[in-house]
Amino acid sequence: MPLPARPPPMRLLIIAFTLIVFCLAFMHLTVVAPLSLLKGVDHLTATHEALAGFKTTLSSLQATGAPPDPHPSSITTANNNKNSNDNNNENEYSKPRVAVTPQEHWFYNRKPPPSPSSPPNPNSNSNSNTNAPPESKSSKPSIEDVPSHAASVLTKEIVIHQPDPRTTCSSFKQSIPPGDRLIAVAGLFNTGTNLMMKLLNRNCVMPKRKTPFQVPWGKHNPVDFRGEHFAKSSKGQVPENFLPVVIIKDVVTWVNSMCKNPYAAHWARKYKCPQLMKEDLSPVPVEIKFQEEEWGHRNYENGLVEAWSTWNSDWTRATFPYVMVRFEDILYNQEETVKLACECAGGKLAEKFEYQDDPAKQHGGKEGAIDVLRKYGDESNRFKGWREEDLDFLSRVVDEDLMNMFEYRLPPQLTS
Repeated sequence: MPLPARPPPMRLLIIAFTLIVFCLAFMHLTVVAPLSLLKGVDHLTATHEALAGFKTTLSSLQATGAPPDPHPSSITTANNNKNSNDNNNENEYSKPRVAVTPQEHWFYNRKPPPSPSSPPNPNSNSNSNTNAPPESKSSKPSIEDVPSHAASVLTKEIVIHQPDPRTTCSSFKQSIPPGDRLIAVAGLFNTGTNLMMKLLNRNCVMPKRKTPFQVPWGKHNPVDFRGEHFAKSSKGQVPENFLPVVIIKDVVTWVNSMCKNPYAAHWARKYKCPQLMKEDLSPVPVEIKFQEEEWGHRNYENGLVEAWSTWNSDWTRATFPYVMVRFEDILYNQEETVKLACECAGGKLAEKFEYQDDPAKQHGGKEGAIDVLRKYGDESNRFKGWREEDLDFLSRVVDEDLMNMFEYRLPPQLTS
């Protein structure tokens, strides 16, 4: 009678399991990981090539008769005091740029918004290639994939607002020792604060410090929180040591973004965003809970438009050093905009500029760099879903001085 088979010793089982794990790890390191790395490099290269394509387009625009820049300074300084004599040799940012007439910038809206009854026709743009094949995310993006309006954004001068364009940067650097200087972002929800923070962190070399996540009082909070409130991660920090980089975004596209991700903003959801008015033509009020406590709540009877106007206009009246930039300049003039903000705080731009290719935040949309360039470069996206009565309400409520300061424009029929 044969003896029953003896089970293999535990030692052999352990050795066999270890060999299997080792083989799987070896396959991952030699096959899977290199393929993933090559894919990431190819995606990043595509982003850089697309941005380089924008610059090439600018050169061709200049060669084919773009009007000369009437103001040789590279910066349009959004400040009420615009004495041209004050700008001689005192502007810390002087770099020649291509300039075009305002009508060539999509913020000035060369055509009226689409009628609610007739959705925008994607083939209505005379500059678009109607014979182009359908867009494929797997194809390598290039300048031809992006609407011509995006390229025109690059030809506009960067807009920066400061308390005093002649002394803001120098006074900050003179009053704060190099080892204490910090630069950090501030801005309403959905204005690109994460994008700017990552760009500064990668490319702005400060004397001794790394770029913090936000200003000490919380990046989304109103400016009057400064010195009165500290974010949980910022307790013990000195607000005066920070140069805030405040980001403003076109009010129309900002409302569109808030409709998608409202964050701490609350309004009656029965009004489909971007519906700004009720059936009786009264405004849809909005409450923004900047802090959970009641003292941190702000109510805006005229809704999101009033919230945008109040939050940003309060910053323009601040007297301490800060730099206020447009979200659109961060998108289409990344290197130049980061350089201006960084040098104002006493930092130095890294030798090789690193662009942001992946989504800047994990809790929002999953759009990559090329997707975002396409989205904000196409003016038909700006008024998608807007009713005529809501656009009329926006034109009556929005802060006109703020719109003019940052060169945002509404269609002529709304402002005439």
